Amino acid sequence: MAVTSALILLLQAAQVPPSAESAGFGAMWVDWNALGRQSSAAERAPPPVQKRDRADAASLGQRVGEVVASGDCAIGERLAREAGDIPLARAVRAHCYGVPTR
Repeated sequence: MAVTSALILLLQAAQVPPSAESAGFGAMWVDWNALGRQSSAAERAPPPVQKRDRADAASLGQRVGEVVASGDCAIGERLAREAGDIPLARAVRAHCYGVPTR
């Protein structure tokens, strides 16, 4: 009995448990610390500046205004955001939903 238990203990000590990567399960885990660092860096980065002339900005404002006037605030806000005009999108939210602008 003592020999059997010693043999079992010896075999267990020699065994190396498989790591998550070697078993093919490495993609199942999310590195939340790295994800948080990436998110923070993206939030701190300055937004890309898009140069628009007055006519282009006025045209965008006119289109968004017509969409909002027709009662489709969600599409108006989406158009403004897709064009990169965040102040216009905030103005649409303030007008449609009573959300104060910052």
